[in-house]
Amino acid sequence: MYNRALRKDPTLRGVVVLDITIAPDGRVLDCKVVSSDLGAPKLEKKLASRVKTFKFKAKDVDKVTIRYPLDFTPVN
Repeated sequence: MYNRALRKDPTLRGVVVLDITIAPDGRVLDCKVVSSDLGAPKLEKKLASRVKTFKFKAKDVDKVTIRYPLDFTPVN
């Protein structure tokens, strides 16, 4: 997704911070953009939606919310 967006805007860079809530069975229950300096709201929304499809390994714990930063920097 980032590479596609980068083709439209080669200056696109920044950090998106996500809060990801994971269920004990490994499903992502929720993913929200907490902050971003990327300046691309559509891309940020797509990233959060994609993360909601992730499946983590099941653990015998309560649901957990983690804060995860994603650093987007183009590679030249």
